[in-house]
Order: sequence, then C-alpha cells, then structure tokens
Amino acid sequence: MKPRSLTISEAAEIIGVHPNTLRNWEKKGIMVPDRDPETNYRYYHQEQVKAFLLRGGVAKLKIWWGYENTIKRRVEDFDKVKNTLDICVSGTVTTHHDKSVDKKLDRLRKEALEKGVEIRFIRDLKDPIQEERADVAAKMGIETRNCKVDGMSFAIRDKEVVGIELPSDNPDHRLCLFINDKGVAKSFSLFFDMLWDKGSRPNTWRV
Repeated sequence: MKPRSLTISEAAEIIGVHPNTLRNWEKKGIMVPDRDPETNYRYYHQEQVKAFLLRGGVAKLKIWWGYENTIKRRVEDFDKVKNTLDICVSGTVTTHHDKSVDKKLDRLRKEALEKGVEIRFIRDLKDPIQEERADVAAKMGIETRNCKVDGMSFAIRDKEVVGIELPSDNPDHRLCLFINDKGVAKSFSLFFDMLWDKGSRPNTWRV
C-alpha cells in the first residue's frame, strides 16, 4: 500500500516548524511539495519528510560515521555550549585512542569553564583510560562520577541538544547521532541525573 501524503500542517508538526516556514522553504527550493491539480493544496510525501529530517542543516537529526566525525561533534559541543554540558562516557571501546585529541578537548573544557559553563562527567572508572581522564578533569575542577553504561556515550548541551555516540573497535564504524530536540534532551537529562545520583567517586575534587 502506498503511504498517504501529508498536509502542510502535518508535515510542519513532524518537522517541528510552523507551516509558514514550509511555505518559505518552498519559495527557496529547500523543500518543495506537490500540488493538488484541483484545489492547489500542498501535499508532502512521507519519504520526502523523512529524508529532510535526516539531511542535517536545520533538521533535528544529523548522522555522522567514523572517528573523525565523532571528534567533530565533541568539539562542536564545547564551541556552542552556553550553560551546561553533561557527558556520559562508556568504556573506551576503540583501538584508536589519540592523546592529541584529549589535549585539544582539555583546552576546550578549560575555555568553557572560564565562560562559566558547568560540566559534569559520568565515566566507567574501571576502564584505565577513563580513570586517567577523570583525574585530568578533577584538576580542572570538573566532577566525575563512576557509573557504567554499556554500548554508548552521550552528551547533553544546555539541556537542548543531545549527541549520542556508539563506539566500535573499528574507528570507521563509529556512529554518532546529533539530535536537536528539547524533548529528547529532557529525557536524556533525566537519565543522566539518575546515573549521577547512583554513581560515586571518592576525592572527586582532588588536585
């Protein structure tokens, strides 16, 4: 069965914009609907809306593959964060640990802290690399709590944007989802706070 088309109001609701935004996008050629030949009403195909949501730019969801792209997402977190950045890091499941990237991220963390950003980490401290990174963060005044989350890492920026990273032994197979949706961010924030309350780390503020 062929999926039915969507009205402009239905398409706007799915994408999360006002119908007038879709009208403007049509004029700019960003997203052009079909027209009913009799009524001239706009109609959008479901696959068209789905493709738009996956395209990046103003869309709510971006998908990145590979180690370099996940690093790009982390740098973007620190570049755009204004108030809070909550980061949950699973065990280091990679053979491509680059300490030069750690140094770059440490510099960005210091800059964010100087701007008054509150940063919290949850790490699997049974992982030697994560234990080492927690000690470095502690010297900056960043609190880390110990709690293991298998299979993924995520970061919540300003409780509005979520980046989800699925690690892999093969760097080229890493998958990163970047979700610009306050509802999703709220859910992950609640999840993070639950893990934060559950986790622990003695001498967190040790210098």
